[in-house]
Formats: sequence, C-alpha cells, structure tokens
Amino acid sequence: MKKTLKCIGLFLLIFALVSCGSLTGDPNQEPETHEPLFADGIENVQSISLCYMGYRKGAITITDKETITALMGFVTAANGTKGESTRGNYGVAYSVDIHTEDGKVFRFSLWDQNHYSLDDTYEDEYGYPYFWIADMSEMYDYLEGKYPADFWYKD
Repeated sequence: MKKTLKCIGLFLLIFALVSCGSLTGDPNQEPETHEPLFADGIENVQSISLCYMGYRKGAITITDKETITALMGFVTAANGTKGESTRGNYGVAYSVDIHTEDGKVFRFSLWDQNHYSLDDTYEDEYGYPYFWIADMSEMYDYLEGKYPADFWYKD
C-alpha cells in the first residue's frame, strides 16, 4: 500500500511540475515585445487627443509642440513585455490618441504605472489589445501632475 501511495504521489508531483511549466512558459524563452513605436520619428504628429478614465466626450486636444514632444518621449520609450488581454478590464487612466499629418490615429492607453495597451495592434482573438508591462511611472506622474482629476472634474 505504501508503495502504491508513493507511486501516486510521485505521479502527482510530476504532473504538477509539467502543468506548471506549461503555464509559466519556458524560462529560457525571451518575453514577447512589440516593435518600437514611432521609430521614424515624431515630426508627423499633428496633435494629441487626451482623455481621462475613458470619457472621450471630455477629451482635450493638445497642439503645442512642447507637450506633444514630452508625451511622445514617453510613448516612444515604451518597451513593455506582452501580458494578458485587456478583455474584461475597465478603468484605463489616460488614453492618448496620436493624430498624424496623414490622417492616421494611433491610440496609446496608459492603464496605471505598470501597464499600457496599443489599440489596433497586437490584439487577441476577440479584437482586444494586450496589456504591455513596463515601468510607466514617469509618464503616469507627468499626466497626473499636468492633468490631475480636478482638471477633468470641475465643480
């Protein structure tokens, strides 16, 4: 009986180790990253629409080059690793819609200090973008300082 229990225990241990390995992935495999954003430069950025907490009707349009350059510095430096899908997640802090001179719009969504997403690129099978995991605290702090909650919610 002890031998049978040991065999079952060993089988369960091996099964658990194999299962965990498939969930966590190959530790030697490089995490997935995205292509550099705006690798050709930001000269063709015409304006940025910024909204807070997903409220698009309250979006502001930024056209001054100093603020565009600052925001684009954060966007172009973003180099996160691919996380889970944003499907079922709500509460994006800031959405940065980047409008280029040729009429294209690229959305960069900053969820918190450690997560962002890129709409229309790197989507899951349901059309939802993935979270990208990176230290985005400088961008988050910049936006919180320049456009805090009371900027958006005036009495």
